[in-house]
Amino acid sequence: MDKSWIDLESKTPAYLRGIDAFLDFAFKNRPNDTTISCPCEKCDNRYFKSRMDIRDHCFFNGFSKNYKNWTYHGESYVPIQRPTVEASRFQNNELRVDNEGDNIVGLLYEAMGMQHMSDNEMNDGESSENNDLSGANKETLQFYQMLEDASLELHPGCAEFTK
Repeated sequence: MDKSWIDLESKTPAYLRGIDAFLDFAFKNRPNDTTISCPCEKCDNRYFKSRMDIRDHCFFNGFSKNYKNWTYHGESYVPIQRPTVEASRFQNNELRVDNEGDNIVGLLYEAMGMQHMSDNEMNDGESSENNDLSGANKETLQFYQMLEDASLELHPGCAEFTK
């Protein structure tokens, strides 16, 4: 399904057609429901609304620009852009090329509601060695542990799966 309308300026005919196509798709997948989560910028899928309310919200508030995998509305998760090089801050600051298998690092970032950034973007050009997680909360530490595990082989010599 074409989702290019999400990036268009709101209140245009093409944008409104896109909202209607989204609503048709979303309610087709939930035929017995009268409300679904609202993907407007303001609600961000946190509140359930009727079809007309969602249409109005998306028209006036805008459709969430980051919501392009409509997983809350019946679409399976599909990576939008698969990076060919993933930065791993846990392997001596070396880049690891990963063209096969799952994009587990991208999935972890999406699950945590975070934008996937390279080490350079995260550190503003500083060395990864300067990152101090001593003040981080439990969830943050668990997230970084998952990222580390995603870069480790399941067992020695296993390049297909990660821990």
